[in-house]
Amino acid sequence: MTSRKFIARASQELGIEVDKSSVRNAILRGRISTPERCGRWFRFEEHHLDQFVAYMRQHSTKLILMED
Repeated sequence: MTSRKFIARASQELGIEVDKSSVRNAILRGRISTPERCGRWFRFEEHHLDQFVAYMRQHSTKLILMED
């Protein structure tokens, strides 16, 4: 799964929009983080999409793509 598809599907499933510059930064790093900076990272892979969406639904109201 490409990073852009991962982010688009996660955004769609969560009903949120993502800042394009943040998307570019996440793509360059090859992973996406949770907003709380709790050290939880998800790679742009199909099985991580479901885990990421489930985590975000349980713990967060918005999607933030973090830099290291």
